[in-house]
Amino acid sequence: LQHIEATIAEEAASREELGRRLGRDLVQSQARLQEEKVLREESLAKLEQAVSVQVTSLENTLYRDFKAQEEALMQATAPLQKSLQAEKVAREEEARSVAGKFQSIVAEQQMEREERSRLLRDVNVSLAKLQRMQAEEEDTRNQEHERLGGALESLQEVVRGLRQSGEETRQRSQEVADHLRS
Repeated sequence: LQHIEATIAEEAASREELGRRLGRDLVQSQARLQEEKVLREESLAKLEQAVSVQVTSLENTLYRDFKAQEEALMQATAPLQKSLQAEKVAREEEARSVAGKFQSIVAEQQMEREERSRLLRDVNVSLAKLQRMQAEEEDTRNQEHERLGGALESLQEVVRGLRQSGEETRQRSQEVADHLRS
């Protein structure tokens, strides 16, 4: 009888220790989850900031290049136009050559504008992709939180079950002990 009581007491103590360990593990898991959430949010904020800086820098560079090329083109075309007017009668062939060069410059400028527009579209597409990825990351994070919340609830139910089972075992052993004493 004493051996049974000792075994039951050991089992109850073991279950209580298991309950305490599960509780500690649960608290540690929650702390790790919170740390992971904070790290992800910080990483996401840094990524957004880096993208914003890169977009701003690229826009500024493109704008400066565009203005410099526009000024260079304006400066290059003004003397050409005056020269064309002065030499029109005497040098019609040369005027056509200069006009061809002028058209070439304009075509290059148009190509550069189109290239800049394409680059801006690419930047906007990349930005949209990053925003989409951010939304997907948020969805994934929410799903993980829901899954971990479910797991946490399951662990809490197991702990409650272990406590209840331990209490029932203790009561039964107490009843058996009382019955054996009487």
